[in-house]
Amino acid sequence: MNYQFAFLCDAANILPNNLFNVLGGGIATLAFENLPYQRPLTLLLRIEYNPISESGNHIIEIRLVDMDGRDKMQPLNFNIEFSPNFRFFNFITGLLPKFDVYGPHSVEISVDRHSIVSIPLDIISSPLK
Repeated sequence: MNYQFAFLCDAANILPNNLFNVLGGGIATLAFENLPYQRPLTLLLRIEYNPISESGNHIIEIRLVDMDGRDKMQPLNFNIEFSPNFRFFNFITGLLPKFDVYGPHSVEISVDRHSIVSIPLDIISSPLK
């Protein structure tokens, strides 16, 4: 299995025909005047899998970490099921990290404890107005 895409956005939903509505997609940098700062994000993920050998129950784990590997939110674990009738699994979830340090961060996504993607996220200082 592998991911087809994974990105951060302001909001998203999945339509009945498996298309997505995305608002503010492709977040890679966030700028804050002061830290700590808590900011909601939405994670959108599509996993491609083999319906013959990989269908069934799996666990998706999501962590948002700073450059030292410290969690910026409670890690999320989801029990999900890959259908034998499809080869794609679409997934959306909200994140509410608390940023307390500037610098590189990342969203780490694993399935059954195997890393499938790391989404970079830079936290930078914005000048006071």
